[in-house]
Amino acid sequence: MAQLTCELCGSTEFVKDGGYFVCQGCGTKYTVEEARAMLTGAAAPAPAPATTYVQPTPVQPIIITMPGTAQPAEPQPAAPKPLIEEFEPSPSGSFDPAKVSIAMGSRAINNYICQGFQQLIAEYEKLPHPTENALRPVTEKAKACLAALNNAAMIDPDDHVADILIFENCEEIVDAMRHAKVHEKREDGSYRTSTPLFTNSRELSVPGEKDSWSTKARYHRQFLIEEYKAAHPLDGEQIAVLQEEKAQLEAELAVLKEEKKSKGFFNFSEKGEVKERMRPYEAKLSEVNSRIYAIEHGADTYIEDCLKSLSASFTRLHF
Repeated sequence: MAQLTCELCGSTEFVKDGGYFVCQGCGTKYTVEEARAMLTGAAAPAPAPATTYVQPTPVQPIIITMPGTAQPAEPQPAAPKPLIEEFEPSPSGSFDPAKVSIAMGSRAINNYICQGFQQLIAEYEKLPHPTENALRPVTEKAKACLAALNNAAMIDPDDHVADILIFENCEEIVDAMRHAKVHEKREDGSYRTSTPLFTNSRELSVPGEKDSWSTKARYHRQFLIEEYKAAHPLDGEQIAVLQEEKAQLEAELAVLKEEKKSKGFFNFSEKGEVKERMRPYEAKLSEVNSRIYAIEHGADTYIEDCLKSLSASFTRLHF
């Protein structure tokens, strides 16, 4: 369904004020005809510029002095606080997550979205003192990016490697937005910084999606783990043999440790002799543990190798 999208900042939040639709991202006003043209795709005249705040000139009251009557001093009105960067421009550019389509395929969608988001964040971080007003349209585009990537992952649900990378990129987008800083100017001219989305990630949620991106990625990882196990049926048998060998080594070491403990505290020579006999068992135990670890984590290594081989043609975010 078509929706109003501000041509200047990309925001989709509008309120109707009289005969205008006012963008909440940058304050740009659109007439009813312009808004209708935006929804239908027809050509429309340029939107009216945002209203500039102008300090009103206070009206001086007329005081009539009656003969013989003392008039009280007229209180001076307090000067209004100035607007501080309220309509600061936000990065938008030509990047539009709504441009993606299923025909592009999951990989092409991922690359377009991730490369555009990288540019979006880079432009935002170049702003000298971005306010929450500047962060708002960026947040909306980040949500659109997440929705586009989520849809891309559903194009081919059996492409587990690509879907893992897509959901990992979703996590990176959320993390980047949660660390995005905004500035509030104090009366003395200094700035107070904060990360408004860090404690309120709900603003980055995608409608209808309750599972976290890591949970979605873990679902596809499990398929690759099962795939690895099917290709390595002897791993379970090897681990069983190694676990038995490990138990025997640990039992031998336990006996030697008790023997060492039975020696007198100052009997360094005999304790040293027992320690020397322990060394071969300790070295063998370390080797067995390494072999068990390698087999048990073979699936993890397999998954990482798959991800690395695909990432050569797949944009992978890292903030």
